[in-house]
Amino acid sequence: MAITTNGGAGVTADAVATLSNKTLEAPVINNATFTGQQAGLQVAFNDSIVFEGTTADAYETTLSAGEPTADRTVTLPNATTTLVGTDTSDTLTNKTINGTNNTITNVSLTTGVTGTLPVANGGTGITSLGTGVATFLGTPSSANLASTVTDETGSGALVFANTPTLVTPILGTPTSGTMTNVTGLPLSTGVTGTLPATNGGTAQST
Repeated sequence: MAITTNGGAGVTADAVATLSNKTLEAPVINNATFTGQQAGLQVAFNDSIVFEGTTADAYETTLSAGEPTADRTVTLPNATTTLVGTDTSDTLTNKTINGTNNTITNVSLTTGVTGTLPVANGGTGITSLGTGVATFLGTPSSANLASTVTDETGSGALVFANTPTLVTPILGTPTSGTMTNVTGLPLSTGVTGTLPATNGGTAQST
């Protein structure tokens, strides 16, 4: 088959020829190579390019472009790669995500993050809590506090400095103290020394 244009020389189907200023209507082009370094290849389709694939069947891949409101440029990387779609599930490697300009949602704090958050960034700087600490933080009672420490002495409620109530404490030998309001002190075993006459005593030891 030969193609003749405007009275010019005919071009056979298997010939190698250069066509200039020609419009091809509904052509089927197989194994074509497009070259050009000035304006490039300008495709003026209605809305899409359809790729049949290696098998001519009922399934095709359609490449379409949105209606441009200005000149747009899509640059393919200089690398052998696979393009990532917004609706596909992909694993990205060697990528940096700017947290200021992006929003990351639905990140599992149990499996989706690694490392330890420092105190300077709002974390604790530790990898685990001691025994009972989580329970005490949830319910800060005296009993839960006692279960978090391992070198305590005695039992009971948490004691603060002002007017605490102590139940049968063993004080040992205090360095100092004021016994003004102490009651129930046994004179036979609870005191030592000789009570002076100025304090109501006899100043005698026998």
